[in-house]
Amino acid sequence: MIYQSYKNFYDIDENRFNYISSYVFNYLNLEKKQFSLFIVGKSKIRNLNKIYHHLDTYTDIISLEYKDPFYIGEIFISPDLVHKNSQRFNCTFFIELDRVFIHGLLHILGYNHINTLNNHEKMFIIQEDILKKLKWNI
Repeated sequence: MIYQSYKNFYDIDENRFNYISSYVFNYLNLEKKQFSLFIVGKSKIRNLNKIYHHLDTYTDIISLEYKDPFYIGEIFISPDLVHKNSQRFNCTFFIELDRVFIHGLLHILGYNHINTLNNHEKMFIIQEDILKKLKWNI
């Protein structure tokens, strides 16, 4: 996993993501694969959203799934927007950060919530179950 800085303001520890990603791969009975994680500012994530999704809006996360057997994709997270959403959802910044990271990881593992309601429900059930089981961060 590659980790890019924008983390210091929020005191984000790379070990947190390593722990969660290992947990997710184990939870799904999958062999761990390589991916990149980038912690970026609001303007960067907005620009990426324009490029990849043709949406000129801010978002908390963008996941790019690659069809490579060894390198499965890239995850971009904006901690500013995660912080804003944590206030909106009345949870801590780190719980929301974990939720968003799990969500992005599920996307690059092939899960989606666009095609059918069943996929949408299944993805969110898995996401929230994993989050609940990560008691160390609550």
